[in-house]
Amino acid sequence: MIVVLIGVVGNLIGKSVNARMNQQLFKRVFAVFLILLGGFVIVNEGSKLALPSSGQASASSTTEVQPLTSEASLETQLKRR
Repeated sequence: MIVVLIGVVGNLIGKSVNARMNQQLFKRVFAVFLILLGGFVIVNEGSKLALPSSGQASASSTTEVQPLTSEASLETQLKRR
């Protein structure tokens, strides 16, 4: 219920701000905001991939990918043992 109330209040505030704001300026400011936010996420998350901490092993070194096998191939492998 509280989420709905926050949404309604936000909608009313947004309508009043929208009526007073220059739309072109708003689009440019929002675009710059998205670019800065995207850059922050890339730098923050990308550094985790490029420079794993010494206490943690990287996911690629600890995960071993096994090839997919069909049931017939699996049965053949089991018979060989």
